[in-house]
Amino acid sequence: MAKQPTTAAGFRKRADDIGKGLKFRTPKDRAPLRRRQKALNDMADNEDWLDGKPASAAKE
Repeated sequence: MAKQPTTAAGFRKRADDIGKGLKFRTPKDRAPLRRRQKALNDMADNEDWLDGKPASAAKE
């Protein structure tokens, strides 16, 4: 297994990759993936906060 990135950009990229396949899933299968996607985005926001970046810059 490849080493996963632990930067905010890496977390956001993984969340985007999860989001790309959601429309092909059944509604039952979407819920856990959306929760994982939200968790990755939250982790990216936390990384940005720890680095001292403002919240508005984190969304870019």
